[in-house]
Amino acid sequence: MGGRHFAIIVGLVGLLLGLLAAACEDGGSPVAVVPTRGPTPVLVLAAGGSIYTVDANGSGIRELIAGDRESAWNTSPAFSPDGSKFAFVRGFDVWIASGDGSDSRELAAVAELSTPPGGAASNPSLGAQSVSWSPDGDWIMYVLARIGGSGISDVWVMRADGSMRRQVYEGTSFLRPSWVDNERIAVDEGSRIQVISREGDVQGSIGLPAESRFGQTAIPGPDDRWLIGALTDEQPLMYGPLDGMRQIGAGVGPALSPDGRWVAFFWQDTVRIASTEGGVERQVADLSALGGRDRHFGEQPQCLPQDLPACGYRLPALSWLAANYDPQALAPTPIPTPPAGGISVTGLFSEPWATQPDEVRSLGPKPSLFQPWDGVSTILYDTETRTEVNLGRGSLGAFSPDSTKMVWVEGPTALESGDAWLIDLTTMEKRALGSARLALFVDEDRVGVAKPHSNSGEIIDLRTGERQEVDGIPRPVAAEGVTTPDGYVLRREYRSESPYPRSEFSLEDPTTGRALLQLEAYQAVPAGRGALAVATVPVEAGPPDALGYQPGTTNIFLVDVGTGEASFIATSRYSPPNWPLAANSDYVMWTDSYCGQPAGKTRLYERSTGRIIELDATLWGQFTPGGLIVAGAFGGQELIDPKTLDYRAVIPARGDTSWSPDYRYASIGQFGGHGGLCP
Repeated sequence: MGGRHFAIIVGLVGLLLGLLAAACEDGGSPVAVVPTRGPTPVLVLAAGGSIYTVDANGSGIRELIAGDRESAWNTSPAFSPDGSKFAFVRGFDVWIASGDGSDSRELAAVAELSTPPGGAASNPSLGAQSVSWSPDGDWIMYVLARIGGSGISDVWVMRADGSMRRQVYEGTSFLRPSWVDNERIAVDEGSRIQVISREGDVQGSIGLPAESRFGQTAIPGPDDRWLIGALTDEQPLMYGPLDGMRQIGAGVGPALSPDGRWVAFFWQDTVRIASTEGGVERQVADLSALGGRDRHFGEQPQCLPQDLPACGYRLPALSWLAANYDPQALAPTPIPTPPAGGISVTGLFSEPWATQPDEVRSLGPKPSLFQPWDGVSTILYDTETRTEVNLGRGSLGAFSPDSTKMVWVEGPTALESGDAWLIDLTTMEKRALGSARLALFVDEDRVGVAKPHSNSGEIIDLRTGERQEVDGIPRPVAAEGVTTPDGYVLRREYRSESPYPRSEFSLEDPTTGRALLQLEAYQAVPAGRGALAVATVPVEAGPPDALGYQPGTTNIFLVDVGTGEASFIATSRYSPPNWPLAANSDYVMWTDSYCGQPAGKTRLYERSTGRIIELDATLWGQFTPGGLIVAGAFGGQELIDPKTLDYRAVIPARGDTSWSPDYRYASIGQFGGHGGLCP
């Protein structure tokens, strides 16, 4: 579905009880304000021949009218605007009941059954479908359609007491009209929206864009926006002004919330809601155990050729309860993140809000720039000049922090003793460093080597040639945290690995030592200037796999460093033990269920447009300083342009790869063994 930027801020408008109250007696600590929520929005729907309501936040499902698909098939429920009653179809006639399901009775006998329902194509039997109320509750509209043949549908209206029935529109196919206001009705005929009066006069005709001509219902929203959807099979859900519609999901039988912020719809046998702003979709209910949703007789593949019991001439329908509707009740529960001497992070939540991509794209063809690797030689690659140098049998190279030098150990097999070498990447001059079994850079001017057949080592000063013996194997100077483009330091302190990894992250200003932000999360990474990309601690999603790993979901946000406000991007499946997150000023990137079976796909969130692009690939990816994607585990073997999705370079490695920090140079060679990212 659409992956537009969807900001969720703790203390959403209408949820705060007030500003922080008076200080405590012991010294002025602010009194916490607990947000409250209004009535949960309610949907009414049909499943298995019965009528149910369900809270739009997925908190419960309740039966209003019991039925079955043999003797009492109840369908097409619709609440009155005040919620005091609802209309529905039984036996292809229009019925009505109180809002709690009591006092059900036939309102209007409109069916004309010349033969039993479901007869031959020439069967002229007619039955009611698609009931809806006028906004003032005075009128009920329904569709009278053939139920054993072509499905030709006509629009009828009647008073809410069943009187004054009249046909107002003659249709040509399956349709569900909607009320524009108390006096006008919109009918989607595929290529156009016909606007008619309640008396049946045509008042206008609106052309639909090509991408919306699959539709069978057009529902008006605020600010001249429309919801276009299908009734007989899962199709895209389009929303927006007619000259700029965007897909916000996919499903059947959509219903627009009273304020136009949410769309409820069916996807297979689930009820889902999606934000019309894009970026948010969540499952409300699974109807499988209730007999599933109603399906149109020609729906594929479920209804052809086996003709399942749920299939017939009854279109799936949903209706919102407009009375006491509070959209803020659909906001997720925030994760509390108390400040630690700075701004607290607001807006994080962990409930899954499934997000569909706006676009699926494939990577370009892989170029063959370099020779296949022989499996034993140290190779130095220059991806800028597209040249390679074979340095003979040896180890994987290691680059200096300033990307100007590389060291490696020449030898017959990995980790055996040999001669350590330094190469200047500008002049390609080589310098011998003596015998070693491992070589790496401690900093820009010093190389650490492990002595042959030993776990002790030396640090060599490249400027003076001085050698200093050390206990143990030399290591690079460890950075205390990750430096962001703003010059802040992002620190991580691991808290727990069970059942999911969780860490405490703090963002600090090194010039003052002041903590700017603090939060608990699964992962947090710099996202260009002024922002962090954050993945929440996963929550459980399904039973453990065959190896005992617990799958879950994690939510991805962008956090504004200046305000601490978190903006929701997407929910991703998490499969232990590893899951990648990367970001820069242009993109946020992750791979859905990287260690899952089957693994998911890599997704790019384009920050300038709010769109989510799904790649037809499963990548462990990070971003280079120049904005390219480096893809592949243990160093990465591919450089990809995220704008064009073309490969800039492919390193022909069958194992680990090392890169210079500027990602111009790469090396492959023999290396010691290690485990993988996934079990």
